[in-house]
Amino acid sequence: MGYSIYSDFDLHLHKLNFMNYFEAILLPSGEVVYAVPSHTEKLIQIYGVPKDLLYNLIPVSDSPIRWLLERTNCLALWSKGYYGDVRTKEQKLMLEKLIHEGLVANRLIW
Repeated sequence: MGYSIYSDFDLHLHKLNFMNYFEAILLPSGEVVYAVPSHTEKLIQIYGVPKDLLYNLIPVSDSPIRWLLERTNCLALWSKGYYGDVRTKEQKLMLEKLIHEGLVANRLIW
């Protein structure tokens, strides 16, 4: 099978196989994982709490993605920008690299 969003992230292979498409999560370690099947679902997997319990923890006034980003210390990444707070040196370095390589716009969204 070839490279896909189900593969481990590889910057070079991503650029060879995708144009104008990037949806991923940036972990505190600086590692990039594809946001499959979605940003929220991937963050739920990372957080490690069953969905039926998780939604009882998130206040009605909060958005699931924002709540999960705050608790996992991750960033949500899209081609058009990113969402969340850069919390580690490793995240900062990887985000700068992804912006430099043209995968993520240098724009905080939301």
